[in-house]
Amino acid sequence: MLLIFFITQLSDTVSHYRVLIAVELAVIPVWFLLILLGFTLINKGIFFYLPLFREGMQNIINGQSSHRLNPAEGGEMAELSLAFNEMAAGIEHNYKKIEEQSAELQDKNWELQEANTELEASYGQLQAIIEQLNEAEQKYHSLVRNIPELVWVVENTGVISFVNHRCAALLGYEKSEITGKNINDFIEPKGDAVSVHSLISKLEDKNSITVELPLVRKDGAVIITEASFTNYIFNGINMGLQAIIRDVTQKRSMEAEIIRHNEELAVINRVSKTLTSTLDLEDLSNIVVNEITKVLGYSACILAMLGSNGTNLYTRAYAGLFFEGLVKGTEDFGFISCENELISKVL
Repeated sequence: MLLIFFITQLSDTVSHYRVLIAVELAVIPVWFLLILLGFTLINKGIFFYLPLFREGMQNIINGQSSHRLNPAEGGEMAELSLAFNEMAAGIEHNYKKIEEQSAELQDKNWELQEANTELEASYGQLQAIIEQLNEAEQKYHSLVRNIPELVWVVENTGVISFVNHRCAALLGYEKSEITGKNINDFIEPKGDAVSVHSLISKLEDKNSITVELPLVRKDGAVIITEASFTNYIFNGINMGLQAIIRDVTQKRSMEAEIIRHNEELAVINRVSKTLTSTLDLEDLSNIVVNEITKVLGYSACILAMLGSNGTNLYTRAYAGLFFEGLVKGTEDFGFISCENELISKVL
């Protein structure tokens, strides 16, 4: 009985598993078919749109960033198409931005090239100006070195800041002994002091001013100089005065000699006119001595004539401040012996 029951149960169990296996075998192919169908549809969409994606990417690579896919034709690939279009739009935006930046860079490059060209031209002009300045400076230094006159640069305070080499020959000083000192230290004490500010104010209406300066040499001798002052301008600022000084001592001496000779000639001319206008010897003598003291500036003048004995000189006329209050007439002079050493030399 037990054996029959066991076999019966075993038989039922086997039948149950057979039914389950049959059902599972019937269900499994359906899901498998659905999966295969889905993969087939997806693969079909991918295989259909893959050339379109490839073409779109190639166009973008070739610079056609405006290329777009139509999402309506995408079906299940619509989202991918939209993503592609969004990517293409971003690339197009960046490309346009790069083009704009490239155009700006190109414009700036042209501006830089033009600025560089102008800079090169300006540099060339600057070089030419520098060469001209150097040449002018060399000429100026050569002029200052070779000029026979003394050149001073005097600051507004009166201090000498520059002097050329002529100071040694003209004044006997070295350059280092003059620079840093006041210009009035070298002017003869009896002369008029130099006021730099006064000269600068006078130069407002003139290009130069010439004054006579008596300068004292290192050995104590006084020389007469003629100084031509001009404004010393640096960077548009009046820094003081520039003076060109020349020694006119010999010139003034010659001028004085010429004046003296002219005065002597004037006296002779007046005496000659007097000789023709009067025959009175006493009047003629007085006119002669008065003209001599007046024109030549002598303080005493005596006109003496040789006496009849030929050995003495007798005063005929006299004039001059020296005799005022000392003598009353020609008789007070007496006579002068011709044997006098001084008179003998004159005779």
